[in-house]
Amino acid sequence: MIIILDWIGTIMVLIAAFILASKMSSNPKNRKWGFGFFLVSNIFWIPFAILLHAYGLLVTQVILFFSNLRGIINCIKEAKKEC
Repeated sequence: MIIILDWIGTIMVLIAAFILASKMSSNPKNRKWGFGFFLVSNIFWIPFAILLHAYGLLVTQVILFFSNLRGIINCIKEAKKEC
């Protein structure tokens, strides 16, 4: 189970980084997807950190979870302004 959490978290981070680093991120709707993939990665990394008693990783992932949630909310607000 730990390996599954590890790899899904890793794959989600790579997809999110690709989306946010690409030209697709100039559109708030696409940027929202990037933050969404980061958020999913946090959801997988948090139990991974708990199972390994990696509390530094746990704190980092919890903070990044809220940061990514804020990014999604900001993208939604920005997309509404463009309509």
